[in-house]
Amino acid sequence: MGGLKVAAARGPDYYRAIGKQGGIAVRERYGSDYYRAIGQQGGITVRERHGAAYYRRLGIKGGGITKATHDADYYRAIGRLGGLATQSRRRTP
Repeated sequence: MGGLKVAAARGPDYYRAIGKQGGIAVRERYGSDYYRAIGQQGGITVRERHGAAYYRRLGIKGGGITKATHDADYYRAIGRLGGLATQSRRRTP
């Protein structure tokens, strides 16, 4: 009940502010590489727990949402960007 009371009184910005303070304190104490390490540990745990099929389902779900929220121009634009990236890699010795 205390958490609900604080949330009602202070709102979501309060939680954002204390979360940011906590993140800064962790970064100062452990360094920015700490976040990379715990992210990798989390990814490994998810992979072991759910397997490749899990990521396949996520990709299909995300692709469906992207398709539903963007038009053909969006895909043209990202296709051009991908083509430009490929061209620049070919030019680089």
